[in-house]
Amino acid sequence: MAIHQNLKELRSARNLTQEQVAAQLNVTRQTISSYESGRTRPDVDTLARLAQLYGVTLEDILYGQNTMVSRTRWLRLCQWGTVGLLAALLLLRSVLMCANNRLFPLTNGAVADQAVVETHFRISRLWESLDGLALAVSMIGFLLLLCLELTWKPSISLKRRGVLLAWLAAALLVTSVPLALADPIFSMADYLITPFLIVSRFLLVQAIALSASLLRKRPQPPQAAL
Repeated sequence: MAIHQNLKELRSARNLTQEQVAAQLNVTRQTISSYESGRTRPDVDTLARLAQLYGVTLEDILYGQNTMVSRTRWLRLCQWGTVGLLAALLLLRSVLMCANNRLFPLTNGAVADQAVVETHFRISRLWESLDGLALAVSMIGFLLLLCLELTWKPSISLKRRGVLLAWLAAALLVTSVPLALADPIFSMADYLITPFLIVSRFLLVQAIALSASLLRKRPQPPQAAL
């Protein structure tokens, strides 16, 4: 694609308006429109400032490699993959918790069969390991996603962050609440403490990422002419 098409796509990928870009470069909106329509071509200094604003290289603007679009797509895939992995871990953990208490219960005041006791504690160690693994995956996964977002600087709208949060919360609830209701021993709180911690970590990471995104989009004060 031509340079003017690359400039338009890069601006759109960052959810910036022509007015916002013009304010960052201390030019008029008509100047940005002229660049993106191909009527005029920015000089090298302006191209360098545009590349810095969009978080890309000059090669991305000149040759149309669409790096920003590709990075945004990969980041979204990683986000949904993390949500799916956490949901799978929580589902397996919840199934083991419920099945253990229903099939191999330890009755208070009664002497349980030794085989039942051993099986119960073996399964308990297994679901506790899955519980710890889910927490570790959430911590490491969310931090890695944050590092990618801060490094790649893709454009992720507030609406998309909200959608991802809703799907994460829904997936964790669906994999926990039904089995908590069927568990004769453990309470709802026993099942929901881990999902609560995971969602809390997600909110913290998203708050950091959103703050960084807002700082990047904040208009810079115009530089005084020498």
